[in-house]
Amino acid sequence: MHVRKLCISLATLAVVALPATPAGAEELVLKSATGLPRNLSLVQTYLTVSKEINEKAKGKLRIDYLGGPDVTPPSKLANALKRGVVDIIHCPSGYYAGVVPEGDAILASERSPAEIRANGGMALLEKIWNKALNAHILGWYAAGFQDTKDSPIVNLYNLYFTEKPPLDAVKGLNLKGMKIRSTPTYRPLLEALGATPVGMKGSEIYVGLQRGVVQGFGWPGVAITGLGLGEVVKYRVDPGFYKGNNMVIINLDTWNKLSPDLKALLDKSFEEGEVRDNMYIAADARSETAKMQKAGMQIIKLDPKSAAAYQKVSIDVIWNRLEKRVPDTAKALRAKFTK
Repeated sequence: MHVRKLCISLATLAVVALPATPAGAEELVLKSATGLPRNLSLVQTYLTVSKEINEKAKGKLRIDYLGGPDVTPPSKLANALKRGVVDIIHCPSGYYAGVVPEGDAILASERSPAEIRANGGMALLEKIWNKALNAHILGWYAAGFQDTKDSPIVNLYNLYFTEKPPLDAVKGLNLKGMKIRSTPTYRPLLEALGATPVGMKGSEIYVGLQRGVVQGFGWPGVAITGLGLGEVVKYRVDPGFYKGNNMVIINLDTWNKLSPDLKALLDKSFEEGEVRDNMYIAADARSETAKMQKAGMQIIKLDPKSAAAYQKVSIDVIWNRLEKRVPDTAKALRAKFTK
């Protein structure tokens, strides 16, 4: 009898301890979308964290994932969030650089998301995102590759080639005369290295390399073999360059309507997901590299002096661009994001 009463008491206590939804209250549904396809490894941690939040919110809130570029073009996603068409997005800041050029600071960062939060850099970004996009920042995903939660973050992007690129003591590489597939993200770097940037969709890279339209391209260390590029890529240059800039943001009007406990849940969950994401994509990158090497790709490792010169060029061109666009904020951001 005493055991039965104790069990009933504990069960009652457990129910009371859970945050309850008021009788008659409707579950709040937040519409979510990603700027990258849902099947990419770069998106998986975000989707996992969203599901975990749904479980923890216990009927108070649900994040409803609508889809990726198949639903909303990446270039229009930030505006959709600003207008409240969607509530939360996971999207590279490069897709809305015309509205928030300060996203360049994320690319050129020499510090981790945790360090940026600690030194006030994230607070600076928060003010900018508030004003320009009517958004609150929940997380900075795919900053780079981490083998463990305590290991340093390795840059996300590399340059890949069909022929061996000439090395250069001053800049690391000399790509004069080479046509390289580019995006606005790393176009300034390619120009600084002497290359001719060529605009081209990711799905067109294979044919472009095969036909000699371009001799190389820049790409994250993941989602390469799925495009068949292992068949045509012969060289990769290490070290990599630039941090990833997949930002998880929520419409500010939606954010302001949330209760304190739901705000805390979203902030904590997505922040904790940052390191998990870096570790997840690092595992995928190791697998991709192994497949590429098996297919014949060689890794060119720059010597320490050349590597330092190469990375300095990559960072300097980003800050130079940012200082021209937003001189008033570039200096403050550089103080937080560089060492």
